[in-house]
Amino acid sequence: MEMLRMKKLLLALTASTIAAVMLVAPAVHAATSDPDDLVNTEAMFTIAPGDGAEDIELQFGSDASDHILMYNFANGRFEFGNDLYINGELEVQNDINQDGNTFTLDADNTGAGANVDIVAGQGSDSDGTLRYNATTNKWEISNDGGSYYSVSTSNDTANLDGTDSNIFTLDQDDTGGDVTLEFGNTLAESLKWDSANSRFVLSDDLFLDGGLTLNGDLDFDQNQAVNMVLHQGTSFPATPVEGQTFYRTDSDTMYIYDGSQWVEMADAPGALSIFMAPQYANATYRKDGSNNIGRLSYDFDATNVENYYRWKTRKAAMQDYDIKVRFQVPKDFSGWDATTPIEFKYRTNTTNSADNVVDFSMQDTADAAVAMTNNTGLVSSTADQWVTSTNMTITGSPTFTAGDWFTVTIKMSATQNHPTDVGSLVLNYNR
Repeated sequence: MEMLRMKKLLLALTASTIAAVMLVAPAVHAATSDPDDLVNTEAMFTIAPGDGAEDIELQFGSDASDHILMYNFANGRFEFGNDLYINGELEVQNDINQDGNTFTLDADNTGAGANVDIVAGQGSDSDGTLRYNATTNKWEISNDGGSYYSVSTSNDTANLDGTDSNIFTLDQDDTGGDVTLEFGNTLAESLKWDSANSRFVLSDDLFLDGGLTLNGDLDFDQNQAVNMVLHQGTSFPATPVEGQTFYRTDSDTMYIYDGSQWVEMADAPGALSIFMAPQYANATYRKDGSNNIGRLSYDFDATNVENYYRWKTRKAAMQDYDIKVRFQVPKDFSGWDATTPIEFKYRTNTTNSADNVVDFSMQDTADAAVAMTNNTGLVSSTADQWVTSTNMTITGSPTFTAGDWFTVTIKMSATQNHPTDVGSLVLNYNR
């Protein structure tokens, strides 16, 4: 009986020993347990301390393929076998290194069309923000808390293909001074707003393939307008405007439109002159019906270098003859010179108007007599000496229409042996 009791005691001891060994011996496979039964009262819970060379896994559930939190010793990092969802904030002390090709914000679209921001926090300064505007469907940027403005979404940011905005603003922060749009680092040509002179400056020539409309002055800044042709051709423009200029290539003449007609432009501004020397152009010779016996001839005075007409007679009584000259009022005519409208050369054989005399008169473009002063009874102050009359004046309000014709009459009177000569005639006018 005693022997049987000892056998039972040895069997019980052996069973308890085996059980104790099984509890403390390491398992060949990962241990599993109910999470409710896992209790750790220590400050640190160590999983498979090992030698630091093998990956350590914490498995959730029986499906080991994607329910694992693993520490990857080779890469020195924790890895999740599936997605990670964080219901609060995520704070990262160092860089974020993403192996994937896509970094998505608001992936679940919980904002339902709300803006999505990437913010660069600046502490006491205003933040910088890169925002995707859900209303305009465009990226926007705000620097230092300023206004948002669109940025290019071109794949190649070195080539700005365009912007949907109607305004592309340089110097948006209004720092002032010059503002420059530069073309090429090596080329370095530019369009610059010159703040000091309030004007745009191009660093090189400007070529226009179309028209140019100016709402202000054209200022060459004391430089030349080289090879500039305003308007030219063989026929006048069909619909000119007042002040328009035109160069006729068929006549090599410059014209200006005065509002009603094209007026030929003179070679110089200000006072201009019409000069004639005998024989006068557009002249005819006419007797007035009585006391017209004599001879009208023309000659050249080599001593005084003067072409002249001569009227002489064999009659003792005064005989006369008229020279009628037709003049066209210049198309650029605005009025006669106020000081010396007429310069007229004449010469008489004596200083006595009873022997020889010259009278000068005019009819305007309305064929009316023109009131004048110092134009009749002209004789040489010294016998046989040329005199230039410069004190004739035109008075009243005669009609001289540009482009129309007026008449000058020179009456030469002489007696026997006392000839009368007339030379060059100059009419001075303003345009």
